Amino acid sequence: NWELIIIDNNSTDNTKDLVNSYNNNKILFYEINNEGVIAKSRNYGIKKSKGDYLCFLDSDDWWHPDKLENVRKACEKGKNFIYHDHYVYSPNRLIRHRKIYTHTLQDPVFENLLHLGQSFATSSVTVKKTIFEKIDFFDEDKKYIAWEDFDAWIRISNITNSFYKIDKALSYINIDNTNLLNDELKIKNMMLFLQKYLYNKKSIPNWCLYNLLVAYYNVSNYYEVNSILKKINFLNLSFFQKLNYIKIKLRCILM
Repeated sequence: NWELIIIDNNSTDNTKDLVNSYNNNKILFYEINNEGVIAKSRNYGIKKSKGDYLCFLDSDDWWHPDKLENVRKACEKGKNFIYHDHYVYSPNRLIRHRKIYTHTLQDPVFENLLHLGQSFATSSVTVKKTIFEKIDFFDEDKKYIAWEDFDAWIRISNITNSFYKIDKALSYINIDNTNLLNDELKIKNMMLFLQKYLYNKKSIPNWCLYNLLVAYYNVSNYYEVNSILKKINFLNLSFFQKLNYIKIKLRCILM
């Protein structure tokens, strides 16, 4: 009981020919020109779907063979939003495979997301379609490019706390030079997030500070780097984040 909806944005890898070769009426193919706004492709697919639940899979990611079976069991429990751990695959790095453990979100999920950040990837998310319709889908405004998914999850958490984590790594997220966010865009997006959701808060969550630290370091804005180094709670960082924090701090001292 499934349907596979492929939204193709001007690809040149013969996807259409491959889909046609299956000759399966449960595999649907649509073409779109999303003008660089991934939200348009996702929303188009959602509106074409007939199922009760939506699972997302970006074109450079892939699922574990047991992914949908595990999701089906969670759906039977009546959950509105389902997510799970995932692996990061980085072919151009020394450590190519790394497991990412996602946060187990507690009530109120809205506050949890704001203060812990998004630890799960879009390709690990399943959401009830009626819930998505209530938030009017992903926001297609260009200012949300690269964080339209996180914004959608936050808006969903405003109307339901029915979030459920599957304690298994069931997807693989590919990280290479073709899909890394520009650091200037990362900074811009983080500022938009803070302005929209945390404008009246006195302190900035640690995950925000860390992301800004790395982005500012990569664009050589050492004034901001040194300012953020003083604000971050080092003990609350993950092992890899601590290593990166130490590397950045040492390089700033030696400059």
